[in-house]
Formats: sequence, C-alpha cells, structure tokens
Amino acid sequence: MSLFAGSSFPIIETKRIKLRKLNNNDVEALIRIWSDERVTKYLNITTFSNESTFTDEDQVKEMIEWMNQLADRDDAVRLGLELKETGELIGTCGFNEWSKSNARASIGYELSAKHWRKGFMSEVIEVLLHFGFHQMGLNRIEATVEPDNIPSIQLLKKFGFLNEGLLRGYEYSKGRFIDLYMFAILKNNYLKMMAKKEEEESK
Repeated sequence: MSLFAGSSFPIIETKRIKLRKLNNNDVEALIRIWSDERVTKYLNITTFSNESTFTDEDQVKEMIEWMNQLADRDDAVRLGLELKETGELIGTCGFNEWSKSNARASIGYELSAKHWRKGFMSEVIEVLLHFGFHQMGLNRIEATVEPDNIPSIQLLKKFGFLNEGLLRGYEYSKGRFIDLYMFAILKNNYLKMMAKKEEEESK
C-alpha cells in the first residue's frame, strides 16, 4: 500500500508548520508564491507571468492533481507548508525521483519570500530527513542545487549534506542548460549526527 495514498496521507509537523497534502483550496496561495521571481529563480518552473506555463486556476489544479497522483504511486511527494498559527500556505516541499529499489530520493522546497530568514526551512528539512530515513526507508537523500544558490547550499550543509561534485549541463531550465551541485546525506551519517546532537543536548 502506498505511504501517501488517499486517507493514509501522513501529516508531518514541526513546532510552527504543518506539512500536509496539497488540495484545490491552495490554488490561490500557490499562484501567489510561484508568481514571485525571487522564489522561482532557482526552480525549474515557469513563473505566472505573461509567458507562464500556468495561466489559470484550472492549470494549477491540474498540477496539484498530478503531484498527488505521483504520491499515490510512491514516485514522488509534494507537501504543502501550512503555518499552524494562521493556516496560511507559505510554500511546498517534498521528495522527487523516489526510487524504492535503491532507497533513494531527492528533496526540493520553496518558501514564500515574505517568510525568508525566519528559520522555517530549517524546521522543515529536519522533519523531512527524519521522515525520509525512518518512515520512507531511505538510505540516501539527495538535493541538486545551482552553484550560486548560496542560501540553499548553506541550509543543506547545516544538516550534514555533503557536496559530491558538479554536474555540468545537468538540467534544462528556463531555456538553457544549467550546472548543478549534487548534495547528499546517507542514513548512517544522519544517525551519527543525530546521536551526537542528542549527546550534546543532554550535557
């Protein structure tokens, strides 16, 4: 049975954020987030502008349905980031390219610009890693990042991701081929990191 199918879709929580299934009530918030070029600068997604791939609410609904279908098949999963205090959707995150046979997946995320530098993504990455390694049975979690996306690189390093090298011309995005760094963390390294953290906090 799929981990994310139908009513079994898990709700993951941090202190301030609920990670939950996207639905059609999120359309307006997603358009607002994805139309901000600051947010989509490093995403392989066309912004909601004059030449947008997504030009109306129906297309966004189709995108939500497609992402949820991927989750039903355990191919990938995209979760909405909802502020507990207000119920506002402030971004999305999830696992792409989930390979069960190789116990591997790639994480991705974006956050509304007005909520940057508030520590939200640190909360999100922490629970994503725990969920990925303990509930999804992953051995390796990857993240591909453009070399000049310094905030994302710093975030990944904070949680023990290692830069495994530059993938030249790896992805076609916004009309050009781009280079990407491959970052990754393995389960055994994650467990050692968490054990060390718990030891330090207990002192």
